[in-house]
Amino acid sequence: FTILSNRKTGKIALMAETLKVKELLSLTDKFSSEKRWAVKTVTCDLSPSYHWFIRQAFICATPIADKFHIIKHALDYLNDHRIRLKQTYLNEWRSVCEKEEQKVQHLKLQNGDTTPQLLSRSRFLLFKREKDWTFTQKQRSVLLFKIYPQLHQDYLLIVAFRDWYDKSNIGKETSLITQQLLNWYEEVNAKASDEIKNF
Repeated sequence: FTILSNRKTGKIALMAETLKVKELLSLTDKFSSEKRWAVKTVTCDLSPSYHWFIRQAFICATPIADKFHIIKHALDYLNDHRIRLKQTYLNEWRSVCEKEEQKVQHLKLQNGDTTPQLLSRSRFLLFKREKDWTFTQKQRSVLLFKIYPQLHQDYLLIVAFRDWYDKSNIGKETSLITQQLLNWYEEVNAKASDEIKNF
């Protein structure tokens, strides 16, 4: 479905059981040109077809990527870093096994996990804020971030990015909010892994 709603009134202007640009354009042609030109912004997901539709249907509108999808991408890139660390560890372990010509056991860490288990089981704690971690996740995070300080740095950068999106920024001076984001970019360039820089 594609749903067009008016942010000010909260009313639905159009609901269509399609994502196809051609069909959406034929439906929005029923709105007067004045109404379509009056639209200043359209919030949507990151689909290129939506951006094309917005450019065609609402000539004066600026497309805005919605917060949910942006934060999902940020967390995906953080997860990519965790996966890279696990794959690197497993590649090194495999080469040691090949040299020894036998399977070498993974060492158990303080919490009883092996390194691959620690990295696998840390997935969901990276998606949460520290205050939302369970007791086990708190223990696991201490060990994880001690072994992988760069992953900790990336986690903190993503938390800072999510904080930038917080509703406490609503109504603040645009220049202040923009400066916060620019400062975040500088921190990323100075401290982040390639995954977060790519994000």
